[in-house]
Amino acid sequence: MGGTSGPKCCSKISFIDLPVDDPKVRRPDILLAEQRLGWRPSVPSAEGLRRTVEWFAAQREPLAARAG
Repeated sequence: MGGTSGPKCCSKISFIDLPVDDPKVRRPDILLAEQRLGWRPSVPSAEGLRRTVEWFAAQREPLAARAG
């Protein structure tokens, strides 16, 4: 992952201030899912993050191959 080779992009990036009501730290309340669905997370946060990063990295490879 990483590197500077690959398709070039001309999208403009704008840096703007966060909205006043935008939380800087998110801690979702899963109580409703627990109550209605009986669901509780079974994967620790660090493991879930690692799996998510791996999944997104795997999705990039086929896209890069199709782009040429």
